[in-house]
Amino acid sequence: MTIEEARKELGEYLHLLKLCDLKKRKIDELRRLVQSCKGITYGDHLGNNGGDIAYQVAKIADFEKELESQKMQAEEKCNYIEGKIYKVGEERVLYANILEMRYILGYKMEKIAVDLNYDYTWLTRLMRNAINLYSKIN
Repeated sequence: MTIEEARKELGEYLHLLKLCDLKKRKIDELRRLVQSCKGITYGDHLGNNGGDIAYQVAKIADFEKELESQKMQAEEKCNYIEGKIYKVGEERVLYANILEMRYILGYKMEKIAVDLNYDYTWLTRLMRNAINLYSKIN
């Protein structure tokens, strides 16, 4: 695996979590819309009003099904990435900490440098070495 592929793989972690969160919020929004729909009065025709609610409920069910499958895929991918970071930690704990802070917790490089009390340029070298080590792990 090249270093660019390793960076892309590490970047997928937060992307997958954000994608699942976005779909979850969309489902919540659809539920609110369905709950706010007014009931059917028997004098009205059962045209669009009944169909809209049924359509929204079906759409929610489809989104939930899709979200569940994506969650499973995301969990597998995230566990795989965490496992590789753990293997990096078996060789160099500092590298694993840096990768975890950057790609799992989503910290900016400046914050990591401050938290670890390292110079920013030195931290970028450590990060490059950590990603290099990560890319060599199968």
